[in-house]
Amino acid sequence: MSKFLFGKKKMICVQTREAYEAYLTYWDDGTLEDFEERYEGKYDSTEDFAEYLCEECGYFKNLPAWLQCCIDYTAVWRNLDTGGDYTEVDGHIFRN
Repeated sequence: MSKFLFGKKKMICVQTREAYEAYLTYWDDGTLEDFEERYEGKYDSTEDFAEYLCEECGYFKNLPAWLQCCIDYTAVWRNLDTGGDYTEVDGHIFRN
């Protein structure tokens, strides 16, 4: 069995196949290039992604550690999701 999945002059590793299939359940007419642009990764929970995003964007830079633990990442994710910024499919996070 090949360790690559072929598509439109590109190939993706089989480990990425699950993510690509999740992508196709939401964007059924999407392309491999679009998938690569949208895909943020697989996370144990949407809250984990919300925390990661806050860290990556530097929101904690000047925020005391004691206050960081008070953030409601469920609410942060809800805002990201309902605001249309991100979508979760089977643990995979995609930018809209």
